Amino acid sequence: MRSAEQSELQQNKPHSLTAAPANGVQQPGTDILTPLASRSLFWRARYLEASPALCHIPLLFWLVETARPRIAVTLGMADAVPHFALCQAVDKLGLDSLCIGVENSAIDTEVTRFNQHNYEDFSHFAKATGETPEFLPHGRKADLLIVNRPASKALISALSSTWPSRLSDQSILLFLHSPEAGAEEAFQEAFQTEDKVFTLGLHGSASLVLHGSNQSERLQRLVHLKPGQPGYTAASTVFRRLGELHSKSCELEQASAELTQARQNAALSTAELQKAQAQLKTRADQEEPQSKLHRDLTQARQQNSLLHEELTAFKHRLPSLEEETLNLRKLLSEQEETLSERYNDISVLGLELQAKTEENRKLAEEIEALKRTLGETETLRDAHAERIRDLENSTSWRVTAPLRKASLTLRSK
Repeated sequence: MRSAEQSELQQNKPHSLTAAPANGVQQPGTDILTPLASRSLFWRARYLEASPALCHIPLLFWLVETARPRIAVTLGMADAVPHFALCQAVDKLGLDSLCIGVENSAIDTEVTRFNQHNYEDFSHFAKATGETPEFLPHGRKADLLIVNRPASKALISALSSTWPSRLSDQSILLFLHSPEAGAEEAFQEAFQTEDKVFTLGLHGSASLVLHGSNQSERLQRLVHLKPGQPGYTAASTVFRRLGELHSKSCELEQASAELTQARQNAALSTAELQKAQAQLKTRADQEEPQSKLHRDLTQARQQNSLLHEELTAFKHRLPSLEEETLNLRKLLSEQEETLSERYNDISVLGLELQAKTEENRKLAEEIEALKRTLGETETLRDAHAERIRDLENSTSWRVTAPLRKASLTLRSK
């Protein structure tokens, strides 16, 4: 396990998760991740290990900040990255939450040690299959359930039958892997409700399911974003690019560790070579029989040659590791700069959108006023027309008809 706590010192700077294209049209979906920006999207994971879930860490951070679960459960602790990301979010947000990691076998001692050192106050582990929620505190219900392994048919069935009574009306299910082979159809039938699921495809498929009926507006708007529809690309791009930073950070730390190990191995090989040369010299001084001395010398030379080859291999590998480290640092810097430039423009578009919305509201009010005036005029017109018809149909009008006719005749002469 490698810690990234030193990089966390920079993440408290304000960020703007708004970036707009040059044509001035805001991408739908990005406003779900605002206002100005959700700081949680830019947090750096403290616990970094090679994991397919690294690319989903920003989504998990954002989800905890948005939903603020009181009880959160992680099913699957063979990969501890998602559970410790959950704990980190709870810790940074100062939530009074309980985090439970569930695994059906013994959990790695390093994972246990990391949990005790950092999150012992609110995080603990339980040994169970996860197909039944017996490990939950009596009378308590889970608000967030993270499934950190491919869902089996048995688990999908349990989530549909056994679990619902132990899930709150704000409950959310987060699947960080595609279901097991043969369980895809059961997964679709159980959870792929059109207006309840947001699917994010990165290095695998992450699906966010709104299980409870009482959900925030931001979550409801998120699950309405679907692939191929406006807004989905903008939201998924934000999660994807920020998720890549976690993966790149892990690769960078791995490359640095390999470089350090290579240097240590090179130093060890040099020490062994010097020791072999010293032993050879000592034997040469002590051994009198020439034949034995010749055999020892030949053996020492062979060992010396092997050590030289190993040392040469380490020396050849050092530049490539250093170059790879520099490339990774450069790529990370370029991606952060690009994100910063893109996100800085969305805030401007947000203000423009607000101004246009206000202008449209005023125009709508004027149109409503004109409609009312038109309605009043039409009513007055109809009243006058009705009065004219009444006059034409009246007895006095018919009686005076000859007089009007005669008057017209005299005028025409």
